[in-house]
Amino acid sequence: MSTTPVFTQVASDSLVYKVSTLPDSQPFWFGYFASTDNDLGASASTGSVWEDVGGYYLFLKEEPSDWATFEDTLQKLRPNLSPPDVLRCLWIENPNDSVTLWKTSGLQAKATGSGTNI
Repeated sequence: MSTTPVFTQVASDSLVYKVSTLPDSQPFWFGYFASTDNDLGASASTGSVWEDVGGYYLFLKEEPSDWATFEDTLQKLRPNLSPPDVLRCLWIENPNDSVTLWKTSGLQAKATGSGTNI
């Protein structure tokens, strides 16, 4: 396992990325939900995802059983989670439940600057 975190897409053309450095036995899932206008590609460095204003780090108590449905739901929910481009971390306690039952917590941070100067 690499010691330098890399985020890789959970599926081709997905906005959801999984971090590479967590062991499978970890009691939670950690990754990133990219902005819709990102250019991250199939994998991204920690610096690249930090510079992706509009995306946010994603912490889940468990891995979703259906990534396509989860991503679609999260994308539809995005405008209601926080002011645009301010949400930086999102915890979902129960990602396999109906979205109306999700228990979420978010951390907001407004980006200033651009690129590596954020």
